[in-house]
Amino acid sequence: MGQADTRLTRRPTLLTAGLLAVLVALLICSSPSSAVAATSSAAATTGTPALGRATAGDITVSGAFVPAPASPDVAVAYFTVADSGAADTLTTVSCTQAGSAILHRTVTTGAGAQEMVPLKGGLAIPAHGSVTLAPAGGVHVMIDQPRTQWHAGDQVALQLTFARAGTVRLKVPVLPATAAAALGATPSSPPSAMAGMPAMDGNGSMSGTMSGPMWMPSARPTAARLLAWHPQPVPVELYVCVLLALGYGWGVARLRRRGDRWPIGRTLGFAAGLLSVLAVTCTGIGGYAMELFSVHMVQHMVLAMVSPVLLLLGAPVTLALRALPVARRGRTGPRELLVRLLHSRLAKVVCSPLFTLPVFIASLYGLYFTGIFDWLMDGWWGHEFMLAHFVAVGLLFFWPIMGVDPSPRRSSHVLKMLELFMGMPFHAFFGIAVMMSSGLITTYYAHVPAGWGSTALADQHAGGAIAWGFSEIPTVIVLLALLAQWRAFEQRAARRSDRRAERDQDAELTAYNAHLAALARRPG
Repeated sequence: MGQADTRLTRRPTLLTAGLLAVLVALLICSSPSSAVAATSSAAATTGTPALGRATAGDITVSGAFVPAPASPDVAVAYFTVADSGAADTLTTVSCTQAGSAILHRTVTTGAGAQEMVPLKGGLAIPAHGSVTLAPAGGVHVMIDQPRTQWHAGDQVALQLTFARAGTVRLKVPVLPATAAAALGATPSSPPSAMAGMPAMDGNGSMSGTMSGPMWMPSARPTAARLLAWHPQPVPVELYVCVLLALGYGWGVARLRRRGDRWPIGRTLGFAAGLLSVLAVTCTGIGGYAMELFSVHMVQHMVLAMVSPVLLLLGAPVTLALRALPVARRGRTGPRELLVRLLHSRLAKVVCSPLFTLPVFIASLYGLYFTGIFDWLMDGWWGHEFMLAHFVAVGLLFFWPIMGVDPSPRRSSHVLKMLELFMGMPFHAFFGIAVMMSSGLITTYYAHVPAGWGSTALADQHAGGAIAWGFSEIPTVIVLLALLAQWRAFEQRAARRSDRRAERDQDAELTAYNAHLAALARRPG
């Protein structure tokens, strides 16, 4: 093999190695880092009593204070929770000097009014991170019916119960209004919850309304916060992408060692697909998607319509068939199992448009216009299942249409385009229906956090517009891929015809001319 060919075979391998290096670096950056305990500098500068602080296990509660209540019936407590170990959850708060103490958050209703609602599932504390409950944020402890009227200088006993660390007891000072206002105006910035992400301000304290290890921001979304690298406490998507990249890289390296070439465009396509998954699950988008319907719709559209198309352009099934070793006679290996699956009746069913199109449509209408979405969003496992479902539905729908990898069903390019265009109107109609809806289609997004400058209904309409306009992107990509395949198919057919004509001295054309000559010699 010449030097030029050697360079060509090295290119996919070098590109794959670069992709693996990037993903491994992201994996390392997602590992927990040591957090710095929050301090209470405001108390020192204002001359107020030392703020409440206590430690139990890996949990440190600091900067705790209660503003002097204006009403004898209700009070509010604020503090910072730092976790130097594994992720934990603040499940309950109790106060022996009051009737009840409940974790609350301030939200904006669909009508634009603000109200307080209990925090579902407790307050998630990220591993080696911190959470700040501050007046400028939306999360706080509501203390109802104090036994006596609390005044500045009093001490309030709070008991915080964590899922892992157990119970933390601390004395919390009641501060005068001026000192509490100073703390509320300049809340201390909590350390970053994950290595590599800039620390958010007090408004960016982490909160949660979903049970399980989930990060859900309370700061108003900005471009920087949406795009910041921020995996979830359990970064399932990151681990899966790293494993897929390793498997793809192994396949490309195996082909190279064998002297076979693998198109660099396919490696780039697969890499782009993995990066698109990480872009909407391991950044701020992943957290804000659990707070805003519009951001969730961006996540849905990318996972269901962009990531599958890019992954399929990488031809992972073809790579597996070429790279996996053939099992010995009488034995069944991974390659034989894959071939058997591709020729199975199940594969024929799931590749049929009678299956893929209804599933593609049901993933929109059946998910959002029923109670399934709210049920899945109630916990961590349901949310992760839904994200996997988006990618799986997209792969099933686009796999037989794109035809890059082998599938049980072979259709003409015209039929593939027809199948592609059949699904897009349903997608557009869904977006229009959400945009024009006069009520909320889900209860999970019924409250927008206070201070975010939007209402639940306006946010839903924005999500509908995103769904309506997003269908153009994958349609153009797939259509271009189909046109390229069609052109390549016609060129291969022309080359085969030319070679056949050279072998038989154009016998087909000679026979056709003889037939025309015979017709011309006929009388009349």
